[in-house]
Amino acid sequence: MKSCVFMLKPKNRIVILGGSGMVGKALVKRLISKGYKVLAVARKDKNCCRGDVADIRFLNKILKKDDIIYYLVTENRSKNFRDYHKANVLGLKNLVEIDSEKKLKKIIYLSTIMVLGRNINKNSFYVRSKLEGLKYFKNNIKKNFYIIYPGVVINRNFRYRERGKGVWGAIKDYLGFNTQGGIRMMVGNRGRLIEMIYIDELIDMLEDYLTKNRPREKKAVTKSITAHDYVKMASSKTRFWPIRMPEWISKYFLN
Repeated sequence: MKSCVFMLKPKNRIVILGGSGMVGKALVKRLISKGYKVLAVARKDKNCCRGDVADIRFLNKILKKDDIIYYLVTENRSKNFRDYHKANVLGLKNLVEIDSEKKLKKIIYLSTIMVLGRNINKNSFYVRSKLEGLKYFKNNIKKNFYIIYPGVVINRNFRYRERGKGVWGAIKDYLGFNTQGGIRMMVGNRGRLIEMIYIDELIDMLEDYLTKNRPREKKAVTKSITAHDYVKMASSKTRFWPIRMPEWISKYFLN
């Protein structure tokens, strides 16, 4: 098993489960720059300790007493509910079980704002699995936990990938393939609100939970914007294709 522990300061080790995602990479970079001892974990990223949180033997092997855990693992793209369940439910259950034995120092769980409020889309695999995982986590974890509910996490330049080479790269860039949010963010009428948070502000908040007194549960939203304004903002930053689609499309093609 490859180790990616960056030993710079004699503090509690920080384990970032989901260290290869957009938030995970940014958090790893921030904490290393501040001199923390970090272990980044991901399923496929060769720069991280590779393993699956759904495998309790793997988690039990790498986690130690007094570790500080960030649970950033999530699934939101698969067409198979089993994949959602492994990342959003089973991994959390395994972490809770290990905590009961090893007494981890602190667990900071990144959930989603989509599980809050009245209009929860329980037909979505993502939301359904997030709700199930959250319920189990809150009912079974001890006192050493914190939960953050972020809105849509946005880079300030609205990009997650730079434009590819050549004509095809330019076409894909124009159509929004390299733009954050993708086609789902284009769905909805002018009144559809998107609650968002800039990634640097979310990273600030996650870092604060290491050393400062913070609420047990916290909603993380910078502002709310309409789908119409989101597309305008993204288009101005990245040449995102400025088009919106009727909301009914998502029910048939984007779930």
